[in-house]
Amino acid sequence: MSQTVSFALVDDQPVFLDLANDRYLRLNQTQERAFLSLLSDRLHQQKHGQAIAQLVAGGLLLPVGSHEKPMACAALPLPSSSLLEGPLPGAGLGLIASALLQLRRTRGDLRRESLHAVIERLRHKKSRGFGLDADAARLLAIVAAFERTKLYLSSYRQCLPRSLAMAMHLAHAGISADLVIGVATKPFRAHCWVQHADIVLNDRLERVRNFTPILVA
Repeated sequence: MSQTVSFALVDDQPVFLDLANDRYLRLNQTQERAFLSLLSDRLHQQKHGQAIAQLVAGGLLLPVGSHEKPMACAALPLPSSSLLEGPLPGAGLGLIASALLQLRRTRGDLRRESLHAVIERLRHKKSRGFGLDADAARLLAIVAAFERTKLYLSSYRQCLPRSLAMAMHLAHAGISADLVIGVATKPFRAHCWVQHADIVLNDRLERVRNFTPILVA
């Protein structure tokens, strides 16, 4: 796979996220059969040679050795709870102001830069490492602060910037959490949230369980 492309199998059909071009992709039937052959029955790949060549030419696949196999989005623990479904502590004005600043900064970054660049910055920040255990009180306070920002900035159709902002804020605080982009079909839709282990931090369980992760950062 291209380093800027990830995919998920949704109802046994591959869906792609091309970060470099900021787009989601589905394949035609011929290309889909060819791609699925790469995931399973490698003995019959030769009959799909032309379709696989098209995927390489389109940038979805890299021309690698026959032993290489495309890997779907890394699996996360199935969400079992959400912090939004329990009581949250009060949030101090300083922490709310910090969350608002991170939100505005992230929205500006997404206007000026590609999604790929913003996510790579988050990954770089996370690569510096974290402690083994999150500070539960601090985590709850940050979640509460981001919830309070909804009083000042609209959250409608803002799951991506809000989740990116929370993930970056948590990374700055030394708390490990994953940004998750998920997709669903029939009809196609995408959603984004933040997850710590099997705990959803900024959304409801019944919502995120409708989506299959296609990218985890």
